[in-house]
Amino acid sequence: MIFENVKMLCEKNKMTITGLCVELTGSKGNIPTWKKDNFRADILKKIADKFNVSVDFLFTGDLSIHEVPTLPKDSQKILKLYESLDDKDKGKVEGFIEALADQSKS
Repeated sequence: MIFENVKMLCEKNKMTITGLCVELTGSKGNIPTWKKDNFRADILKKIADKFNVSVDFLFTGDLSIHEVPTLPKDSQKILKLYESLDDKDKGKVEGFIEALADQSKS
């Protein structure tokens, strides 16, 4: 059940189960264990965080128990301000943030 839910999340996100395994564990050697629904707790948490789902979802596949993460206070404030803008000003903000992000990459 867990493996099938993880596999579904991978497919939905255009990723392979092998790619996920290598990303999270550094090796694809855990795949046979995963296929037997034998996951370490820390790996389940990493998978849930990666796909923004609850660990419960990985066990059940039930979206009704999906935990919606709470944004940090500063992010909530920024989102609230952004949502108060008209479309033209939202475009300006997005352009500014993209330019700022590009600038910080250099």
